[in-house]
Amino acid sequence: MIKTTLVYGFLAVGFGLIGFILPGVSPPDDPLASATVEHMVGHIVWGMVAAFAALSFRHIFAGGLFALALDADHLLNFFNIDMVTRITHSISFALLAPIGMLLIFGRRDLLLGSICFAAVFSHMSFDTFLDTGAFPILTPFSDHITAFGGTDWIILQLVAISVVIVTKLIMDKKKRLSIHP
Repeated sequence: MIKTTLVYGFLAVGFGLIGFILPGVSPPDDPLASATVEHMVGHIVWGMVAAFAALSFRHIFAGGLFALALDADHLLNFFNIDMVTRITHSISFALLAPIGMLLIFGRRDLLLGSICFAAVFSHMSFDTFLDTGAFPILTPFSDHITAFGGTDWIILQLVAISVVIVTKLIMDKKKRLSIHP
């Protein structure tokens, strides 16, 4: 699980590098501003809740750790170079990260892929819950920042949970069909 979390974090940093070349750059944020215990534990708990439908301790813990590892792109702010920040908080990263993880770790574990996707939405959900829900969700196709607020965190978390539930149901159905053709 540590290896998958590190790879997910490296994917986040790698994707974050795109922020140096996109239009709409701005001065970097303080990378330590949100590095509080409460913030980190919150992301872990939110990610674990989203992954709970997997009904697997390994996947539940991965959901929590992936939701936290998504902020690895904040490490790029230490370079103190103007960039588009928080680009891992985007639909494109939510779609590309599972592909990368499945290519690296094998295509069999579709739950791992769905949890990679769900981690992005649960992460945005928690940030929105904390009133810091402004993300470049259409990066790299648009530099528009989409602001979420109020109860939007519930919708974002439901998206995360739904993706895991649907994947789990599909995998269980495939398993039943392969046992009883």
